[in-house]
Amino acid sequence: VTACSGDLRARGVRLGARPARSHVILYGVNPRQFRPDPTARAAVRAELGLAADAPLVLGLGRLVAKKGFAVLLDAWPQVLQAIPGATLVIVGYGDLRASLEQQAAALGLGGRVRFTGQLERERAAAFVAASDVFALPIVREGVDGLPNVLLEAMGAGRAVVASCVAGVPDVVDEGVHGLLVPERDAGALARAIVRLLGDPALAAQLGAAARARVERELTWERTAERYEAVFAAISGR
Repeated sequence: VTACSGDLRARGVRLGARPARSHVILYGVNPRQFRPDPTARAAVRAELGLAADAPLVLGLGRLVAKKGFAVLLDAWPQVLQAIPGATLVIVGYGDLRASLEQQAAALGLGGRVRFTGQLERERAAAFVAASDVFALPIVREGVDGLPNVLLEAMGAGRAVVASCVAGVPDVVDEGVHGLLVPERDAGALARAIVRLLGDPALAAQLGAAARARVERELTWERTAERYEAVFAAISGR
């Protein structure tokens, strides 16, 4: 049995998989596609009408309950209290878009939150590069293994704030590659975002460490090597 995170491996073992034959093989990402990109950053910010130094937080993923975007919206008024000029951009599509837009309106967020809908992969990569902080407020319900968007943000050298659930702790060490918060905790999420927006040096440090980890450990080539090692062990080579 192979699993993309330690959490999923543990679930499999609880369901009867043999521990000695259960392996964690992390997903990978293409670091040439998701990378720091000043040109894309400038273009997206110009498209959004944002200054080069305007605080920009990005959420990206399907607009479904397990992605936790409702928690991110609940956190946003607290972010704006500390950093009034911050903008939240949510990229993605899904059944909850209308309710999330209604939630944003009810919270009085106005133009401080923007929904782009679905974007092509290259465009999504450009939006990731344009952000200062990447927010991943996933919740355990629904069994998210290891969100690809997390690896993409790390590859782009973005500072990450993420829920400490599923496969997130397998790739993000707290305070090294990003900041981890409890799931469904809008206050903790807001404080972590404010901390990074208010400390660009820390955000840059975390983003650089995240990028380095991707290049070292989280490429598709490394994923293939791990599969090859498991197959070799099974075949007795």
